[in-house]
Amino acid sequence: RIQTQGGNYFDYNAMEEAKVQTISNGPDVPSRRPALSMLLKSGGNEFHGGASYAYSSQHTEGNNVDDELRAQGITEGNPLLSRTDQGGDFGGRIVRDKLWFYGSARYRPQDVIQLGVFKPDGTPGNGYKAEIITNQKISYQLRQASKLVFWNTWVQKYHYADTQTRFQAWESRLDRIPPIRVSTWKAEWQEVRGNSLVMSFLFGRWTWTGGQNANFVGTTDAATAAGVPQGLEIRMGNDESHGGGRPSRFDQTSQWQDGQSPNGGSWNDIW
Repeated sequence: RIQTQGGNYFDYNAMEEAKVQTISNGPDVPSRRPALSMLLKSGGNEFHGGASYAYSSQHTEGNNVDDELRAQGITEGNPLLSRTDQGGDFGGRIVRDKLWFYGSARYRPQDVIQLGVFKPDGTPGNGYKAEIITNQKISYQLRQASKLVFWNTWVQKYHYADTQTRFQAWESRLDRIPPIRVSTWKAEWQEVRGNSLVMSFLFGRWTWTGGQNANFVGTTDAATAAGVPQGLEIRMGNDESHGGGRPSRFDQTSQWQDGQSPNGGSWNDIW
């Protein structure tokens, strides 16, 4: 993570290892403060894969609305209608000892009743959110001491009325249209020279887009003059906004070690 950018989502089932560091970051981390480094799985000469599925709903959770609460007019809470988490990954060889691939996909939807929110027909209002995460990775062994790696992750996240409250009309709910979309990719060349020099040259790009279909909800003089109740005006849009750090990055790292002695060093350059 660089600076304070948000909107980064990961499929943790696709990660082989992770490291969290709070201080004393190395030259490969271009910022202060805590840093999270994760290593994606890679394909090998043998084919491997896996899958997972999890489900939960109001039938698997408790209900604490008792007679005392019902006497106060509280008839229900905000039960979970459904939540699932499913995904899988697969990797292996394209050319033995030369070219490998790895891929993963994950889908996580959730549907929850919004407390105190009702639709025009009187039924409880529900908030929906979901995310799709995919990973693709190709590794190519040029020669014994040189490797090329390409990786891409693509994420799409949906939000429909999941921030609605009892103080908002259902017609003024805020949806993200188009949904949040995040794409991150990198191309990297790794090289080892002898037993004292390790080099890595990396170029990557991170993009984030998102929108909402209601860009203004409020009282206006025009709506009041037109006789609209409470002068409420809703302006719909399909705005795409961009944000969150630099769109591209060049990362060049070299490390050297003096034989078996503890003397060594590293150099990192990021554009």
